[in-house]
Amino acid sequence: MKYALVFLLALALAVVLPTGLLGQTKTSVFGTDHDVGGSGCAACHVPHTAQTNAGRGQTLLWARPFSTTIFGTYDSPTMDETAQEIGDSAYGDANPPSGAKLYSVLCMSCHDGITAPTVIGPTENAAVGHPTNSAGLSDDHPVNMIYSTSDAGLESPTTAVSNGVVLYDDGGNNTVQCASCHNVHDNSISPFLRVANSNSKQGLCGACHL
Repeated sequence: MKYALVFLLALALAVVLPTGLLGQTKTSVFGTDHDVGGSGCAACHVPHTAQTNAGRGQTLLWARPFSTTIFGTYDSPTMDETAQEIGDSAYGDANPPSGAKLYSVLCMSCHDGITAPTVIGPTENAAVGHPTNSAGLSDDHPVNMIYSTSDAGLESPTTAVSNGVVLYDDGGNNTVQCASCHNVHDNSISPFLRVANSNSKQGLCGACHL
C-alpha cells in the first residue's frame, strides 16, 4: 500500500513539477539521501492540501516548513553581479517564497540545519546554510545571482545550458540557484550534481566559468 501511494504521488508530481528541477526521471530519488526515511516523493512533497498545512506552502506541493533563516551572501571583487539574499523571516502559508529563488529556498528547508534538525543537524556537513556553524551561505558558491548568458553565447532564460546546468528565469534574467548545479532527484553523479566535476574546467565549473 505504501509503495502504491508513493507511485501515485510520483505520477501527480510529474504533472506539476518543472522539468528543470526534475531532471530526466521521476523515481531516481528512491534509495538516495533525499529519500528521507524511505518516504520517496513524500519526503518533501504532499499530493493534497499543502496550502492549508501549518508552515507549508502550496508551491510545488511542498511538505516541509520554509526556512526563516537569514543566510547572507557570498561576494567577491571579481564578481560582475551581486547575489541576493534568499532568507526571509516572513515565509509561511500567507507569504510563500516565489520566483527563481524558490529553487534555493526549498533546499534550505533541510540544508539550513535548523528547520529540519532530525533530517540534517546543525553540525552536519550537509547543513551548508547554518548561520553559525557554516557561516550561512556567505562562504558558498553564490545563488540567487544573475548570470548573463548573452556574454557566453548561451540560450534564453529557463533553458538548460548545453552541458546540463540549468538557469532559472527571474523576470527575464537568468539566475543561478542551488538547483542550477544540483539535481535533487538524481544522485547518479554525487553529490546530486547535474554535471560531473572531476575535471572542473571541462566539467561543472566550466559550464559558466568559460
